[in-house]
Order: sequence, then structure tokens, then C-alpha cells
Amino acid sequence: MSIDHDTFAERLDDLDDLNDIPDDLAEHARTCAVCERRMSLARNIRSTAPHLSTPDADTTTSVADAVLVRTHPQRARLRVVTIAAAVVAVLAAGGLIVSNLSGTEPDGLARIADELANSDGIRFVLSSESTVDIASTLDLEPTDSGDIEQLSTAIPRCEERVADEPTVNDGLDLGPIVEAIANNDPCLALELVDDGAQPAVQTYTALATSINQANDNLEQVAEFEPTTTLEAAAAEQYSEQLRTDLQEAERALGELRSSFDTLVTTVQPLSEQDTVGSASGTAVESGLVALRASAETADAAVIDTDPVVRWTQVATGTWTPTSTEISGSVENDSGAEVFNGVEEDPLGIAGLVWSDPDTLIALLQSAPPSRNNTVEWAVPAGVLPDQQSWDATAQLSEGRLDELVLRANGTTITITPAR
Repeated sequence: MSIDHDTFAERLDDLDDLNDIPDDLAEHARTCAVCERRMSLARNIRSTAPHLSTPDADTTTSVADAVLVRTHPQRARLRVVTIAAAVVAVLAAGGLIVSNLSGTEPDGLARIADELANSDGIRFVLSSESTVDIASTLDLEPTDSGDIEQLSTAIPRCEERVADEPTVNDGLDLGPIVEAIANNDPCLALELVDDGAQPAVQTYTALATSINQANDNLEQVAEFEPTTTLEAAAAEQYSEQLRTDLQEAERALGELRSSFDTLVTTVQPLSEQDTVGSASGTAVESGLVALRASAETADAAVIDTDPVVRWTQVATGTWTPTSTEISGSVENDSGAEVFNGVEEDPLGIAGLVWSDPDTLIALLQSAPPSRNNTVEWAVPAGVLPDQQSWDATAQLSEGRLDELVLRANGTTITITPAR
């Protein structure tokens, strides 16, 4: 049975002797830093509280009252039912002794922001993952697939079938076709070839449609006006990828059309009863094999016209109250690009927090008051230098900032101060 933080705290509260911890709690504390700190803090409170009693204290004053007598003399007569209740209050506050916090002491992030503003600076690691849905971000419109250039030729067929039963040849099964030619059954052979060629025809249609859409998308991207550096980078990356894909797609479409035309020419004699013998089974078989290979190449070349562009970024830097230095790399499927300086970041992500040294302080100060180790908030407009709605999560440990995460529209930025 797994133990979460709340369950651990509740069971810890119920224990009379914190030096006699049940095995499952002890095991959990060894693997959970948060609960280990809770247990250590609870032990410290219970061991310290009896020594804080004063000789003239009211005999009805509990051990927990003694803690309050020392830390808040003006509240010396405030009754707390048990020391366990005090421990729960302490632990629920994220490991801070609530009674020791005055009402004017800043919350965690406010204190950290103040310390940073008066510090010599910090070193940090910046990592980010960005995903841009091209179709929705660039508002691309679909193209009418009926505008594609159709195949100019078709597999001929006899007006009347020779076979008694209909025959379907999905996937260009060569055996029945060669057998029909050998048995001097040209009409059956033609029907089998036509049936078997249909998947290649469908692939041609799909590839030609994607080419049309890709060309239309290129025109739409050229007219797109990005609002962020990331959008501009996504549009540029998509355009480059489209041009590369279009070259391969046009080549594959030409090969498929050529293979289909060659096959039509090869089987044409089968539709002419007086020249049946001129269409050999070997020639038809070779034509079908070539068509199948071209169709496979064409299928692989169909362009994804509704893609997602992804980047990962890793950088290190130094922040001071007056300047920021940063260098790192940005990587996607097309390769990696190194940058040195906020202005050189091709995604503009580094500049989001580091273009102005005051931004980090303002970001931390924008958080709601909290003494918890995890603080989540919506970043107010104007704090970060773009128009997106950002959500922030700060993770604190032992009064220090462990991690700051920003999220918006498919982008996650993680800032980790060096220890």
C-alpha cells in the first residue's frame, strides 16, 4: 500500500513515541525527502517543547502551550489541545514552524525575490520543450482534393467478361494474371490487372492531393504574420520542410505515373483479340512489379500537411540583477543550432525571462502569497514580454528555489538554479 504525504502526516500525528516509528512509515521516510523532513521536524518539536516550560506556568498549560510561551509571549494562555495538533499545523505549512513566523515576514517566493534582487546573481540551467500545431497556429485552410491532376490513362477492359464468376485481385497477385494470359484468357487477365492496380491509383490520388495542399500551405505560410518568435520559427521550419517534402513527392508521383503508363501500354494488346500473343506474361509481370514498387515509394512520400513541429532546448547561464549571460542549443528533427546570448536564441524562449534582468524578480513577485513548497499561479499580463497566457509553478526546498516552470500553448520552460 502506497503512502502519500497527507497519510504520512496523519499517522505521524497519532504516534505517542516518534522514536518508535512503524516499519512502513520508516521505509517511506527513507525514500521521500518531504516526509523525512516532516518526521525530523516533529521529533525536534516534541523533544524541545518540554524544556520551554517555565516554573510559573499554569499547571493546566500543555507542552504545546510551552512552545507558544517562548515564541509568542503575548499568546501564552492560548490553549492548544495537544502537541500533535501543533505538529500537524507545522507540517501542513510545508515544514515551517508557523508560530515562529510573524505576520510581516514575507512568503517564500517574495523573500527569494528580495534576496535575488540584493544578491551577486545565480547560475541556472534552462530547458524547454515546444510543440507547435502548424494547422491551428497558422490557421491553414484545406484545399479541395478534386483539383488534382488525374491519371491520363487507364487499364483497358473487355466489354464482356469471359470468366463465369467475378474475380477480385487485391494487391497485385501475379499468379492468377500470368495464368490467365497463359490460358489465353485476356479479358480475365485485364480485369485482374485493373483490380490489382487500384491500390496504386488510390496512392496516386493521396500523393497528388497532399502535393496540392502543400503548395497551397506554402502560400498561406508566406502570408502568415507571427506574433511571437516561436511562431515565426515554426513557420520557417514548416516551409523548409514542405519544400524538401515537395521535391520528393513530385519525384515519386512522376515515377508512379510513369510505371502506370508503362503497365497500360504493356497490357493494351490483351484488349485486342488479334494481338493477344504479343502481351507476354513475363512483360505484364515485370510491369506489375514496377508499379508495386513505385506505389510503395509514393505512399511513403505522401506529405503530412497537418504536422506538429517540436523543439527541445538546453542552455546554461548566469543571472545578476543587472545582466544575463546564456548559451545553449535548440534541436528538432532537422538538426541542432547553437546560440550564444539571449538575442541569438532562434525560438525567443531565452528572452522571455532573461532579456531584462528585472523580469525574473517581477515573475517571482507576481506569485500569490504562500508559504507552501509548491506554488502555482497564472502570470499576470505584462510580467513576461509576450501576449501569451502563462502559468507558473515554483518548487521550493528548505527555503530555496529548486525549480521554476512556465507553461503556455504547448511550450514548457524549466529554470533550475544551480546549487
